[in-house]
Amino acid sequence: MSSFRLSKNISTKKSFNSDPIWEIEANGEHNLENSAKEKVLFVTNKLFVDESKPEGGVRLCTYDFINLLKCRYEVVIYSLEFNRTLTYRIKAKIGLDVYEDYDLNKYATLLKDKIAKHSIQKVFINLSNATAISKVIKKHNGENVKVILCSHGNESGDFLHQTVRFSQYMAPLPRFFSAWRLGRVLQKEVEFRTRYLDMVLNVSPIEESIEKWLGVNETYMVPRVYAPDFINWNPTEGKIGFLSDLSHYPNYNGLLQLCKALAAAKPSKSVQIRVVGKRGRNLDNLMSQYDFISPTGYLTDDELKVEAASWMYYLNLVFYYSKGVSTKLAKGMNWGLPVLSTEAGNRGYVFKNGGVVTCDSPSHMAEVIVNRAFDKGAACKDRAEVIKAVEAYADMNEVMIELYPKIENL
Repeated sequence: MSSFRLSKNISTKKSFNSDPIWEIEANGEHNLENSAKEKVLFVTNKLFVDESKPEGGVRLCTYDFINLLKCRYEVVIYSLEFNRTLTYRIKAKIGLDVYEDYDLNKYATLLKDKIAKHSIQKVFINLSNATAISKVIKKHNGENVKVILCSHGNESGDFLHQTVRFSQYMAPLPRFFSAWRLGRVLQKEVEFRTRYLDMVLNVSPIEESIEKWLGVNETYMVPRVYAPDFINWNPTEGKIGFLSDLSHYPNYNGLLQLCKALAAAKPSKSVQIRVVGKRGRNLDNLMSQYDFISPTGYLTDDELKVEAASWMYYLNLVFYYSKGVSTKLAKGMNWGLPVLSTEAGNRGYVFKNGGVVTCDSPSHMAEVIVNRAFDKGAACKDRAEVIKAVEAYADMNEVMIELYPKIENL
């Protein structure tokens, strides 16, 4: 069991579309022509490789895994659709669904045929909620096919937070069944890892430890990537920025905690927190309580860069260890902005040189804002550290040099 141990940060300069030929078949399969490399199957929901959809953390992580695999393999992508059976929808509505996001009966034979068609010996499953696919693959192919999960984060850990931290936002029936469901989810996770999965690729040291605890034989941490896109920074004193969907309660909770701490700190100068995203109940609630919250509304990519260039600091508000990693952190770093983050927010990122300002609590972050939001000299130094970190990246090929023999020796 191993994590990425190279001393450099990671990036990939090739985009998902940078390869020459994609064959798209009606059955949901995408085949990259490259006869020089071994073919591997990458099983994913079709939404996560659909570039017509808005960019999000799941799609970014999906592309990272695909680009990593393309360093040594020919990637055949097989697309899935979410389970739409009546039984599943009823169970999901009342909180009794357990790793049933996909209809295994629908895909068992199709996957068997694709594996045979392409002489596949390795299958990579994208995202933990699709892990049950490993069972049907092993049932039809046994040890002739190795199954590797490309995890974006552990499901049971996130559900645990949902049932405790955010239980007030759950519907009555799912909340009532939550303890039962958590136990069943944990049982299934151990079953999948001890019987059907040969390896789990994960995205942070915390996730790696969880995977070991759940019993998988082999793990490997794939670090986050950078795509430098430094903007022309021209900050306004006292102006801080937060890029987030506040309808997602962990994001709302993070900003709420900071607002409470900042109000308690009673800054002598007027601080402005610019919140990028659509207006909604949660944002309206914050605006009614804190006069330093300033919404931007929806912004185009170009408008967003202009807005972000005026921020003294970019906020990454993660105050507990949720599943996966914060893709928002890379966004601010790629822009070369001074960043305020946390230990939990930094998980999965490797800093050789430089880094981000790391706070250990909402009150600590509020203190840093009070002390630095009007100090351009301090913000310039913090920005220089971010740029150092981004520029100290390695290529995905370097990650694969270490990962490839581990996959081949499964």
